[in-house]
Amino acid sequence: MTPAETLTAAAEKLRAAAQDVPAGPWWGDDLDEVQSPTGQVARTVGAAAYPKSRCIALMHPGVGATLAELLEAIAQCADLSARFFMAANGYAPTEEDYDREEDHDRTVLAALAVARNLLGGDQ
Repeated sequence: MTPAETLTAAAEKLRAAAQDVPAGPWWGDDLDEVQSPTGQVARTVGAAAYPKSRCIALMHPGVGATLAELLEAIAQCADLSARFFMAANGYAPTEEDYDREEDHDRTVLAALAVARNLLGGDQ
């Protein structure tokens, strides 16, 4: 997959996962549950359940939708950048071709890290 395709796939997966989930905001409560305005969303178990529920609550569907938009915007930039690179070099860029010192490329690489975490084994 190209970087743009990876970013787009992660955005699509994120949107699909948030479709049938209660709207945010969410919060973790003292009973290790993740709550929304419409009721319980999830329950965590084990040690440190309350910090886990607070962490899960941070990623409510509103955050997911905004993150999906951000990934798609960066995918468009990565696609345009790849076209310029290809015109100048005659081949599509690989991740190794990204300059880790240049802000645009660092943004793409950081977004790719997020996308790969979202995709897990799907990439």
